[in-house]
Amino acid sequence: MRIRRLYGLAPPLLLVSFLCIANAVNYSGTGELDFHSSHAEPSIMREIDVQQLKADRDQGSVPVLFDVRTPAEYAEGHVPGAINVPLDQVPSRLDAFEPHKGDEIYLICRSGGRSGQAGRYLEGQGYKTVNVMGGTAGWANTGLPIDR
Repeated sequence: MRIRRLYGLAPPLLLVSFLCIANAVNYSGTGELDFHSSHAEPSIMREIDVQQLKADRDQGSVPVLFDVRTPAEYAEGHVPGAINVPLDQVPSRLDAFEPHKGDEIYLICRSGGRSGQAGRYLEGQGYKTVNVMGGTAGWANTGLPIDR
């Protein structure tokens, strides 16, 4: 009888164990590294589209723009003046962001997904970020200049 009761507890115990482990390693459920720290403040990241990025740049209100795509993607074409720090290197390259800690850091990728991940991570480290939705693809599709 005692053995039967233990087997009845096995599935719930396994589920609880999995949930605890998944939370401890910040598993995103998508197979991707989840940069969102469980100790971070809720994200207050601003999101803009490529037209707003152009307007902000024209007004001189974009202190820095980081492109978080891979070096190969960056080489294929990027927004003029963007600095390449690939998403997987963001945690180890905080020194690149440090001089801009008091400013809003603009982030761009191909469409807005990876730059959003980078933004959430940086916000958890105390930075203010702006995610450019539509990304470099949207920038190019609107006929804005691309550097190669």
